[in-house]
Amino acid sequence: MKYVYQIILLSTILLSVESAAIDTFAKIKQHRPENLNLANPTKSASGQLIAKYSLATSNIPLNEIHSWTLTLTKKNGQTITGALVEISADMPEHLHGMTTKPKVLETETSGEYLIKGMNFHMPGWWKITLDISGYGSRDLIRINAIVGEDNADVDHTQHQNKTHKHH
Repeated sequence: MKYVYQIILLSTILLSVESAAIDTFAKIKQHRPENLNLANPTKSASGQLIAKYSLATSNIPLNEIHSWTLTLTKKNGQTITGALVEISADMPEHLHGMTTKPKVLETETSGEYLIKGMNFHMPGWWKITLDISGYGSRDLIRINAIVGEDNADVDHTQHQNKTHKHH
């Protein structure tokens, strides 16, 4: 029995080290592309899903907890209901994420989800990742956002495809 506990302990330690290595390997510092795609709506990696977000304010607030309204549709326009949406946000130039863990709640409107607890605590380029499952498939959507910079002139209250202006 003593050996079983030792094997379990050793396996746990090795798994933790391997997980940390994978996480460290996956995080590679990136420089902001000149033509950063700030499209809203944004297509998923497979092209099968589309996410549109909106806020109550015209700009994404800096260092202020706020909410997003997210609309999920299939590429044919059919709304996605009953999805499980996990969200994370990172700064690719700094290799860290948000200080909060937002929660995603489905609303009574078909295909609409409320994301509560968003907080971008530093100005700059943020990459928001939506891991969407539970609707019969699974897909990833990555949204680029510029927060707290003078030229972050994208109106987030509109459900239109606008692009970021470079000065």
